[in-house]
Amino acid sequence: GQYFSNSWYPVLHEKQELETTFGFGYVEYLTKYNDLHVKTTSFVPNEFDGMIQIIKIKNNSNKKRTLKMFNVNPINIGDARDIQFSGFNTLMMGGSIIDREINGVVWRNSFGIPFKDDENVVKGLFGKLAVHTTSLPDNEFATRYDEFVGHFTNTMANPEGLKLDHLPNRNSEEVTSALSTILNRFTLEPGEEKEIVISLIAASTEDYYTKDKKGLKEALHMVNNPENAWKLYENAINQWDVELNKLKIHVPGEETLEHSFKWLQYQCEMVAVLNRMKSRFHSGFEYGYGFREILQDLLTLLPYDPEKAGDFIKYVARQMFSDGT
Repeated sequence: GQYFSNSWYPVLHEKQELETTFGFGYVEYLTKYNDLHVKTTSFVPNEFDGMIQIIKIKNNSNKKRTLKMFNVNPINIGDARDIQFSGFNTLMMGGSIIDREINGVVWRNSFGIPFKDDENVVKGLFGKLAVHTTSLPDNEFATRYDEFVGHFTNTMANPEGLKLDHLPNRNSEEVTSALSTILNRFTLEPGEEKEIVISLIAASTEDYYTKDKKGLKEALHMVNNPENAWKLYENAINQWDVELNKLKIHVPGEETLEHSFKWLQYQCEMVAVLNRMKSRFHSGFEYGYGFREILQDLLTLLPYDPEKAGDFIKYVARQMFSDGT
């Protein structure tokens, strides 16, 4: 059968239509190919740490369609410095177990700081957890790069896994070259549309191992119902509206400038909060961003959100010293 991607990568056919929209707090892909219309809305919710994709697939043909959908996520929850010093800047590393209780694959690496975990409870079991799942039942999983892509001469544009009847559903109990792949099968009648939610959630070590996954289950309960997932989306968009409306400019007759300023404001905050902050947090040197550069980014927040700027300055500063001060 034919296959394609719901965005520009890795497979965009010559006759495939694709429209990409970047908004405040979300990105949307709308693509049409082979009588299938696919709309993908991606966002980060306010309620927990994760990336959510809501996918709408509509069968615009006059016949019943049987579809296979693969959702693929590179996983890197290792230590950035170890990976870079070993010469593998793009190496994805992690270990995983398939957790049927939550219908997902749980990735873990022993590196990382404890965040809000209670040290006396986790007893040294610090590290990062990433949970990959979908709202559909009976997920099938692959956890290694070679299990889905196959021979090293293949690429993500022609993975061997597309030809398999089933994915192997095998744990990666050692740190491996990680690629988190989920396979779902479903049918669509002529004109039928289905909504599917894909989740990649950063879970708490303490919650997962000592609290029966209580927080994780609450998060999954919110997203595994598409109607609830759209509510999370609306919350995220509304929060960005509140944030960006803290600072406004008005130039008579220059409405275009006003809109451009709003986008610049959004980009500056995203750089400050995500890009350089993430880089500093992981390694302290990755991509050359350090303490001074982040402070320069945070200047964009001062005119309208000095409290947040102050919190970020304190957060960055405590990474400078081994005793946490």
